[in-house]
Amino acid sequence: MRRLNKTLPVALAGSMLLAGQAFGADAINITSWGGAWSASLKAAWADPYTEETGQKFNFIDYNGGVAELRAQQEAGNVSWDIVDMIPAETTIACDEGLLEELEIPNPEGWFDTHPCGVGGVVWATVMAYKDPTFPEEQPATVADFWDFDRFPGKRSMRKVAEVNLEWALIADGVAVPDVYDVLGTEEGVDRAFAKLDQVKEQSVWWEAGAQAPQILVDEEASIGTAYNGRIYNAYKNESQPLSIMWDTQVWDIGYMTVAKGAPNAEAAKEFLLGAYSSPEYQGRITYHIAYGPMLKAAADFVDPEVSGHLPTDNINEHSVQYDYLFWADHRDELQERFSAWLAL
Repeated sequence: MRRLNKTLPVALAGSMLLAGQAFGADAINITSWGGAWSASLKAAWADPYTEETGQKFNFIDYNGGVAELRAQQEAGNVSWDIVDMIPAETTIACDEGLLEELEIPNPEGWFDTHPCGVGGVVWATVMAYKDPTFPEEQPATVADFWDFDRFPGKRSMRKVAEVNLEWALIADGVAVPDVYDVLGTEEGVDRAFAKLDQVKEQSVWWEAGAQAPQILVDEEASIGTAYNGRIYNAYKNESQPLSIMWDTQVWDIGYMTVAKGAPNAEAAKEFLLGAYSSPEYQGRITYHIAYGPMLKAAADFVDPEVSGHLPTDNINEHSVQYDYLFWADHRDELQERFSAWLAL
């Protein structure tokens, strides 16, 4: 399996910006996660680039995975250009030859790099609740998610194995630094599913990111998991009284990739390796959603009002860095078991 170049920056050099250069390609198709996130991508990156270059974009929603991208290429009918992917799926798709390899500009200036992806944001899966739900004592830890006596009500969780298994082990007493070592054993997997058994019957399951905050707003669950940017958007832009349990965050990164055989591959590369990779563009996303930029030099362009609401502002000894190499190796088998467990 291809391994990533994970290097912390030692120098913060600038990136090129191709403002003013127009391209003859048709509209670039960006496949992403929809909702507040895609709206943020459009406002922060696509619209300014269109104004500067004339290049247009279309946005397509999906729920992740590599199956559809693989099917397009097997059929010889690729319609996606840029695909917004989590690291584990980026690695799988890159290894299968489904993505173009990209020469990242200024690689030492990024939090993380990948041979097939340009870093987008640092984001987190978090636990959250609606403020009036617990007026006397508020949940704060992973263990609180499992504590129905002190914090009654249903729970909501994403309908996947990832992150849920990590949290289950932590709730069962596994130390954060040991989570992936334990999860890499048969006994550890059994232990995680046994812990999930304790919340299964009182859980609401979501698939699309936009569902997660709505479940809390509608009081279908008293504590739920969600992407931190979705919760912040509901709090800031919709005045919803939602609070994040930062002590439980599993933080991750995202990549923008170019599909092999994409109809507008060259225009997509020009955008990603040019404007998108500049500090100004990277910093702009924080004015629209609470995800941190991957380019370190973008710190000077972050919205000061979002300070304290970014995953990178809240990383502590209880936070888990999502191990995408582990999930690239084990995702299929663990998701298959998770789906079977959910169907029981």
